[in-house]
Amino acid sequence: ETLGWNWWTIVRNPFSRLVSVYFDFTLKRGCWYSEKIKHDKPLLSEFKNFEDFCLRLGDSPWKDDIFFKPQVEFIAPPEGSPSWFHVTGQYENLKLDFENICDVLGISPVPELTHQNDGLYDKKWRGYYVSTAQVEAVRKLYKDDLKAFGYDF
Repeated sequence: ETLGWNWWTIVRNPFSRLVSVYFDFTLKRGCWYSEKIKHDKPLLSEFKNFEDFCLRLGDSPWKDDIFFKPQVEFIAPPEGSPSWFHVTGQYENLKLDFENICDVLGISPVPELTHQNDGLYDKKWRGYYVSTAQVEAVRKLYKDDLKAFGYDF
């Protein structure tokens, strides 16, 4: 008998995630999407600012980019898998949720999780949302994530 698939995932509030990725792209990466891919113009330069980015992301090609897709799209079981279970933790409770995931999977957690890529922005992400329209645009684009993981603004 097959054991099936055991999946674990750490998810993040889409509102916080968008602030983080936007400023990673605009303040850290410049024109470099990855070590091998360089754009002619700075990343996300077609948007005036973070508000404009949120308002127009759903109508831009960026919405299909791996960095901006809803997280639920990454946790579906492989097609044809006989059985599976999935354990989800949240970035906002990373240490405790990761320990729980390790316990469920029967593995030992690492002694200490370290932060490797600190963002160059104010971590109080709610302050970047300056209009109701901006919040509603993000709610619409990430409605499945908000529902699946219990997040909201």
